[in-house]
Amino acid sequence: MKHTIKIGIVVITLVAPFAFAQSLKEKEQRKREDEILQKSAKEMNEACKTSIKVVGDWDTFKGALQDSQSHHVGLNCGYYVLDTIKGLCQSDEGKASVKAGLTTVRCQGGGDGDISLKSKVLTFKTKVDTQKSDQPTIVREYLKNNL
Repeated sequence: MKHTIKIGIVVITLVAPFAFAQSLKEKEQRKREDEILQKSAKEMNEACKTSIKVVGDWDTFKGALQDSQSHHVGLNCGYYVLDTIKGLCQSDEGKASVKAGLTTVRCQGGGDGDISLKSKVLTFKTKVDTQKSDQPTIVREYLKNNL
C-alpha cells in the first residue's frame, strides 16, 4: 500500500507540470482570441438586449488558435455564431427568441462548425480553418429551428 501511494505521488509530481503547461505564445493567443470573441459578444448582447455569457473553451483546441492566413477560432465563433445571433435580433420576434432560448454560448475545438443547443447553452465546435463557407446560413437555420 505504501509503495502504491509513493508511486502515485511521484507520477503526479512528474506529470502535473506538463499537463497544465502553457507557453507564453499559447497564453498570448488565448488572450487575443478571447478579446476577439468578447468584442463580438458585447456587440451581440447590445443588439439583442441580453446578457448572454460567451465562453471560449480554449483548452479544447489542439494546436494553434490562428494560422498564417488570418483564420482565427475567435473570429469563427464571433462571425459564424455571434454575428448570426445579432442578425436574428433585428426583429422583435428574434430578440424574444434569443432572450428566451439562450443563456450561454460556448466556443469549442474538435469540430468543423458543429452546433448544438441543450438547456439554453449553444455549443459551437470549430477549428482554425473551417471548410464550411456557408456556416452563417447553417447556424441561422439551426437557431431558427431550435430557439
